[in-house]
Amino acid sequence: MTDTYRVKGSTLNSKLAFVAERFGESAKDELQEELTSMGFPKFFDSGWYSYSQYCDLLRLIADRYYGGKISHLAEAGEYSARQALENTYSAFANRGDFIAFLKHISMLHKMFYSEGRTEVDVLAGGERCEIRHREKPEFAEEDLHVALGFYLGSARLHGISNISGRYFTDALGYTFLLEWAETASGTQTPASEESVS
Repeated sequence: MTDTYRVKGSTLNSKLAFVAERFGESAKDELQEELTSMGFPKFFDSGWYSYSQYCDLLRLIADRYYGGKISHLAEAGEYSARQALENTYSAFANRGDFIAFLKHISMLHKMFYSEGRTEVDVLAGGERCEIRHREKPEFAEEDLHVALGFYLGSARLHGISNISGRYFTDALGYTFLLEWAETASGTQTPASEESVS
């Protein structure tokens, strides 16, 4: 992995905060001790850190708390959505209007990642969308699961309780496909979450 591709420190710190909330403060302390022993610096929210360090952190979380099952990292992504959109980046939330939020997702992405371009297409009468990530120098499966969780969590914060999501990769990058539906009465029909590559 190249160290020129960077991730905002707040992104890494939100994963440590997730560990504290989900598994306890002692779990977070143990994880930080392990990171220090591996030579990781202290993460500052306003700093930028290598993408490889971010991926190493995600792998450690998956290995320590999920038995290596990286699909469970979507939980960390949902937590990040809640923290970001209810606090620092609440201006992007546009509560109740998920489509309006999607139109701003590329600006939000640039606040967390140093490279890459994000494109969004809303399809099928506003109940399906594609979020395409292009021009990134690299990607890791762990990050894709976190991102999927972030998108699903963002949808739920906008009142869409039943939503499914998956991603796939191609020669140009990777794409997330989100789908949700409403019945004639206005209640959403259930859908299962899945992630495939």
